[in-house]
Amino acid sequence: MKPYIFTLLPAFLLLSNPLFSQWQRTGGPSGGYVNEVRAGDEFLFAGCTNGIYRSADGGLNWQRLENGLPVSFTCYQIKVQGEQVLLMGSDNQKEYAAGREVYKSSDNGDHWFEIPLPDTAFVPDEITLYENRIYVADKTLHRSEDDGATWTQLLSLTYHIHDLEVYDESLFVLGNKDLWTTNDWGDTWSSAQLPVTGDAHGVFSKDSLLLLAGNNKAFRSLDQGQSWEEAGGWEGDSPEVKDIVLLNDTLRQHFAPLRSGDGGLNWEPVFTSNYIRNFKAMAGFDGKLFACSFGKGLFLYDPAMGSLSISDWGIDASAVTCLSVHGGFLWAGAGERGLFRYDLAEQSWDTVNYFPTTSNLYDMAWVGDSLFLLEGSLAGSIGRWRADLDGCLALAGMVDAEFWKTRGPRPNYVPLSAQRGPGLSKRRFRGKLADGRTLLLRSVSNIPG
Repeated sequence: MKPYIFTLLPAFLLLSNPLFSQWQRTGGPSGGYVNEVRAGDEFLFAGCTNGIYRSADGGLNWQRLENGLPVSFTCYQIKVQGEQVLLMGSDNQKEYAAGREVYKSSDNGDHWFEIPLPDTAFVPDEITLYENRIYVADKTLHRSEDDGATWTQLLSLTYHIHDLEVYDESLFVLGNKDLWTTNDWGDTWSSAQLPVTGDAHGVFSKDSLLLLAGNNKAFRSLDQGQSWEEAGGWEGDSPEVKDIVLLNDTLRQHFAPLRSGDGGLNWEPVFTSNYIRNFKAMAGFDGKLFACSFGKGLFLYDPAMGSLSISDWGIDASAVTCLSVHGGFLWAGAGERGLFRYDLAEQSWDTVNYFPTTSNLYDMAWVGDSLFLLEGSLAGSIGRWRADLDGCLALAGMVDAEFWKTRGPRPNYVPLSAQRGPGLSKRRFRGKLADGRTLLLRSVSNIPG
């Protein structure tokens, strides 16, 4: 296990020490955990575990928004209307981080201010806005028309509200058994009974079309919810399956993802790969789709070209699992995203992911011009690398992993062959060093120093 040393210093020493005043953001590597993606008229917004980001060029580059927001902020939900942006998340530096904070911007995210929440909605599940109205919901629905200075309770339900959306000048509130709709923003309501209880988590409406997205089923209605038809081909085994986007006359759902060309009655998968699944949120912008997958980045899908690509450059990695300096570059393993390189002279990150991975990069080590990476899904600490004078490497605490090596400025990775040694927890890995010598790696219980 890696040794960690923690030192407690008085705050005034940290603030006055010049070593602590010279830190600056590097703007990378990319690969942050994206929880939410929403589109406005001019910008795209991405809510991440390390803040909220904005793109002004269709997702090619992202800028972290900070003016008025907490330094360490996890963003769970975003709603956009015109230049107004409403977000909900948690200030990670607060003692009670299980609570929620709501912030609003009236200038597309340039400036933010906090919205005071009603006492009975300390941890809201859903938020939305329309013009000067803000709505927050848990088991109750509240409305404020003065940025949180006062609140009016509109609904009180037995179960938590699953979704809160504005479509076509109407507000939709999805409960456990009923769908509530208001055309006057909460003064009067109409309700429709759901075809299933507790299984609907998202609502979509367009003109006379009404769709319900559920864990394992989806339904549509053409008469304001008085009758329902079950959709065919639906997939979605997560309560987070909410987003249905209408783009170029085609409905699209984010989990699998799926598409429907007949008004949501029948659905088919867009991709066959199991890797392109489990998207958490989706938004349409400029004829393209943006979908986020926790730990795998933000994807851009162009329906016209049928192409899929990562589009989250500038969204800082949520976790950097390993670092190494070699050849004038800082190499960084960004969790489940891959390997990135920072030019120490130019002070900038490459846009290239040098080792895309669907797992985790836990450690790296250079031997001459060969780079060795440890990739795998491990539980607990894996220990550390150590290189000796003979160019051999050892690893402590390994369970199950793959070793990769490369040579040269643009890596070309080759997995090292594995041979199981005596005992369940011991493995030996054999490969070639840059000079042709045989490299033997073996897991050991402890490495001093």
